[in-house]
Amino acid sequence: MSSNSWVNGSWIALLLMTTACTGTAEKPETDAASRTNAPVKSQAVAATDTSFANLSNTVKQEFAMATGAMKNGKYSVAERILKPMLESHGDFAAGWANLGIVYFHTDRLEEAQQAFDTALTKNGQNAVVHNYLGLISRQAGDFKKAQEHYARAILIDPRYSNAYRNLGILYDLYLGELSKALESYEQYQKLSDSEDPDVAKWIVDLKRRL
Repeated sequence: MSSNSWVNGSWIALLLMTTACTGTAEKPETDAASRTNAPVKSQAVAATDTSFANLSNTVKQEFAMATGAMKNGKYSVAERILKPMLESHGDFAAGWANLGIVYFHTDRLEEAQQAFDTALTKNGQNAVVHNYLGLISRQAGDFKKAQEHYARAILIDPRYSNAYRNLGILYDLYLGELSKALESYEQYQKLSDSEDPDVAKWIVDLKRRL
């Protein structure tokens, strides 16, 4: 990792230490709605935990079907596969993570929280789960906890772009830390496969306001 990399050990330490600053700033009027209502990018967690290796080929195929359904927005199909799977394979962290994602995108946040918490007890090093828990915390108004989850996601995977996007929204609209919001949005764009036109507009807006 280069010395001028935005994501380095000292920055992570600073981010984790500054989570105590949780005052809610006034939301900027300019284009705020586009960020507040920005759609959450749906994801599916890959099976990387050791428990996956012990599953039968049939279960592995079913899990692949569930993740495929999630990527196509067919959450009810994924849920019908994942729930009975987890009844028999309760230690499968990726299964719990994906069930949490299904619940999140079908507006069942309490169930999503429970599934994500279970996933972390099986595998605490899951950046996607921490990102979603950050979203849940932000929606609940717990901005300190949201910041902690995003910071944890970045610490686990410094190239995980979605955590930067959501951290930028948190800094921009809820914590009033515009310079940090700009840095987060710019890092998101650097790590994304292609430029996000919405975030590009947010960056222009922030530069105008700074």
